[in-house]
Amino acid sequence: MPEPTIGLMGFYGHGNVGDELMLQRLGQRIEERFGQRPMVLAERWEDIDGYPSRPWPGLWTTAPRLQATRSLGLAQWWRRLRDAPGDFERAVDGLRCLIIGGGTQFGTERRVIASDLEGWANLTRHAGRLGVPVLLYGVGIGYLGGWYEQRMLRRVLDACSLVVVRDVRSKALCDSVGSSTTVHLGADPLYALTPAQSEALEPSSETRRVAIAPRLGDLRTGDEQAGECLAVFMAGVAESLARDGWEPILLPFWPERDGPICRDAAEIAETPLPIVDAPGSLQEVSELFGGLAAAVTMPLHATLMAAIHGVPMVSLSYHPKCRALGEELGLGPSQLDMEYAEWPKPDEVVVKLREATEDAHLATRIAEALADQRERCLASEEKLLRSVAARGE
Repeated sequence: MPEPTIGLMGFYGHGNVGDELMLQRLGQRIEERFGQRPMVLAERWEDIDGYPSRPWPGLWTTAPRLQATRSLGLAQWWRRLRDAPGDFERAVDGLRCLIIGGGTQFGTERRVIASDLEGWANLTRHAGRLGVPVLLYGVGIGYLGGWYEQRMLRRVLDACSLVVVRDVRSKALCDSVGSSTTVHLGADPLYALTPAQSEALEPSSETRRVAIAPRLGDLRTGDEQAGECLAVFMAGVAESLARDGWEPILLPFWPERDGPICRDAAEIAETPLPIVDAPGSLQEVSELFGGLAAAVTMPLHATLMAAIHGVPMVSLSYHPKCRALGEELGLGPSQLDMEYAEWPKPDEVVVKLREATEDAHLATRIAEALADQRERCLASEEKLLRSVAARGE
């Protein structure tokens, strides 16, 4: 009789490179430890390469990749679940446990805090009632509003058998709601990666290639203007880099959302600005970053991958999670704020990038931080795998 399947759930199947890399890492570790691939419960299951997945009729919907900019809200998922109660039972039937992983799962953007948390609270509690333990691993908390959102987060945590968050800020937010479940401080799952594991390419001394990775995110410019403003800004950064002797390229780390920004920036820029499609596998991403001379990053995992590969970078912080990562890595002046303050000038970004490439102390500080975070990441990963193993006894 086959072993009960381990379920994975998160923001998978949308082409967001950071989330897909975390899925690959966690899937590999589960397969190594338990000899079986996990079952991925995803909204866009046909877009997940390499992992078996189970269609979830009535609960999940699949939208054309270029026609939807965000997933169906969790509150809507829950309403569909109530209308078709058998679908969730069929989806999780026979699972040893359900691991909720990925990046910022709760409070991703300010305007969707309540619906996100309400949906997750209902899903985790219902899984528990069906006898499927829920393990929360390596996730972050974006925004937490008033008393209602705090209560919903407490319900999510109370319904979980294990909770491991990825950063100090997320743990503080979880601790503030008074959950009965112990919240463990882990690290982002991608800290476990090293260039050697993926045979990264070493850049030559002549390489001047700089990747610019934008992210629309939750910028305070107004929804209608944010994309246009960011494209103009990125085009300006590229032109400043070219004048300084660099070779800028655009790297859409989430093609569906970042791709239009990159295309607009390439049209606006006066200098040639090629767009490099973000690869999908751990080795391909490692090779891409290993061949860079520097990077200007907005996506959290683009910043982390640059750090892991020793690529000097300027991180443009658009979200609290970016600031938290900058503090973990000790980026200091190499991180510029784009969430609240007036945006930096393109020339300022180039100056900061030049300083980052020449700052040996910064490189040493990042390397030490990476070693500490990697140790914490591997420890939390082991904690998760032990917890999964206990669910099979």
